[in-house]
Amino acid sequence: AEQGAALAGLLTATVSLLLISWQLAAVVLAATAVRLVALHLLSGPLDRRVYAEQREAARAGALATDFTAGIRVLKGFGAEEAASSRYRRASRDSMAAALRRVRSLADLTALNSAVSGAFLAGIALLAAWHATEGRLSVGEFVAAVGLAQVVAGPMETLGFFGASLASKRGSARRLAELLAEPYRVTGPASAPEQPCGAALFALRYGPVTITARPGELVGVRASGSVAGDLADLAACRVAPAPGDYVLAGRDAAALSPDEARRTVHAPPHDATVFTGTVAGNLFADGVSARATAASGLDDVLTHLPDGLTSQVGEQGRFLSGGQRQRLLLARALHQPQPVLVLHEPTTSVDSVTEDRIARALRDSGRTIVLITTSPVLLGACHRIHDLTPPDTTPAPAPAPENAATKAAR
Repeated sequence: AEQGAALAGLLTATVSLLLISWQLAAVVLAATAVRLVALHLLSGPLDRRVYAEQREAARAGALATDFTAGIRVLKGFGAEEAASSRYRRASRDSMAAALRRVRSLADLTALNSAVSGAFLAGIALLAAWHATEGRLSVGEFVAAVGLAQVVAGPMETLGFFGASLASKRGSARRLAELLAEPYRVTGPASAPEQPCGAALFALRYGPVTITARPGELVGVRASGSVAGDLADLAACRVAPAPGDYVLAGRDAAALSPDEARRTVHAPPHDATVFTGTVAGNLFADGVSARATAASGLDDVLTHLPDGLTSQVGEQGRFLSGGQRQRLLLARALHQPQPVLVLHEPTTSVDSVTEDRIARALRDSGRTIVLITTSPVLLGACHRIHDLTPPDTTPAPAPAPENAATKAAR
């Protein structure tokens, strides 16, 4: 918007100058073009330094996350000092990369301001020369100098376009590298059909085979690492063994992740809420009133100031834990895949809302697999597969008889 306003201001001032002197207008257009090209070429170092800054910041952040998660292991091996030293080096590298990026941006900003000043002086001198030659009247000279001052602001704003574009290119390179990373799970684009009866979804885990037929709500009582493994297998974040996972009659082990995810949608339990609006977090092709009602999001919308257009903040920080979870559930229900796998979707909502969600999921008519230990959700399922370990706690031994008890006998 700012660049568009600057361009509109520049064109307006140039047309006004054209009415006074076509030579002055031509100089303005030529100077603008040369300036944009020059600053674009000079923004190359900034592009590389933005990329380096983000790479080093990501590296330092990843180390901090790893060390925080493994602090007990580090203490157990006595490696705290080595870990601290490694993080300090990564942090210093990140700071140095940030300073290089700031210096590059400062140099580009100073050059842009200097060029603006030189341009203003050049236009004023050219207008003065035309006035002394009698080509401009005194009034036209004053108007030309005034318009030159007006043009200087938009030109300086447009000059920052190269710096802004360089920053975005650096970020885009990081994102492109992430998207270019190969899948951990690979396979051909198609696979031969496997017999799975009437089931649309069949996943074998140990001795249990979890199946779900079209329109069925199936519960899987599982917790801890078992629940996490099931969610990862269903989403093809982990490669299944051949024959263990069948989707719509095809072995998922022989499918590419993209092909498998056209049949099943299995978001992680800790999925991310994106910065933006509620509607922007749901679905690009529109919002389904049925999905918002089934997830309990309709109640959240009544408490937000702007409803679907309300801002949620970075990672949903404007929302409570329960509101974020209902938003993520609504997003999952908006997905078009025929099979939906949900991992503990209601851990942060109240019991009344959870009961309402459970009944809505049962009546949705979709094929849904619920990985949960919630009695409310499991109570709404058509069938339940129990993967919790059996209770092996030994019964308490009887108390030994004392002397008084023996005497009473």
